[in-house]
Amino acid sequence: PRSGKNLDEKLDLRGSILFVIAVVLMFGSITQGQTVGYTNPMIILGIVISFLSLMVFISLERKITEPLLHLSILRSTFLYRQQYIRIF
Repeated sequence: PRSGKNLDEKLDLRGSILFVIAVVLMFGSITQGQTVGYTNPMIILGIVISFLSLMVFISLERKITEPLLHLSILRSTFLYRQQYIRIF
């Protein structure tokens, strides 16, 4: 819903691009690896680039003031408790 407030929020474009690269390459490498084999150099390269872009994404998100993903939510014990409850 519209609140009427003009929020001056900026889009984390670099974080968005890095996250999309990481996710697309990881899932693409996993699904294509089933077909061509996980020892294929392109699959290995896709997984490596995916992990590198994820690491750069995390380091970038820690430094900027308006991150795409607030990493502090991953430290929440409430989040982990919910996951344990779902498992059992």
